[in-house]
Amino acid sequence: MGNDDGGVSRRRLFGVFGKGLRSLRDGLDDVHRAHAGTPSPASESPPLPPDPPPSSGDYERVARPPDEMATASPGGPGTWNVDLGDRRLDVGESALVTGGELPEPVILVRVSEHHWAACTCECPADASDILWSRAADRLRCPGCASEWRLDGASLGGPADSALGRFVVDAYEGDDGAVEVRIHQA
Repeated sequence: MGNDDGGVSRRRLFGVFGKGLRSLRDGLDDVHRAHAGTPSPASESPPLPPDPPPSSGDYERVARPPDEMATASPGGPGTWNVDLGDRRLDVGESALVTGGELPEPVILVRVSEHHWAACTCECPADASDILWSRAADRLRCPGCASEWRLDGASLGGPADSALGRFVVDAYEGDDGAVEVRIHQA
């Protein structure tokens, strides 16, 4: 693969990666043509303009169904009481919490019988309502496919910023009713 024996050097091979929007195959074809002494078809046509970076307008906002909603009421500075209504949030389920002067919607997740988690619920990339995936053990945006851990840390995607975290206190009464309170972390 040296330069003197007519082979393709590493430097020439790695040069194909700087070809812009053209594919690796086109770049390798250019290296082959240059070695064989034939002209490149790319020299006959102007280069393509670069693709614009993805923006929030590239994704369609996805909202949660109303039956997966809960309302909050102020419970003191940085604290909200969550009213689940008549429904019981079973293990593995989540609800979107709004109202009560919350700065933004919150996703409330019942991870196990005694473990609850809550994060802000609006995707930073497309404003979709974030959903809990029990099987994957993570939060996901149905619009842009960004993912987060339950502590709000980003796992990748177009929305690479962390979500706001909340501390959850949940109490189950003798009658089976659950009282949930969230606090800003």
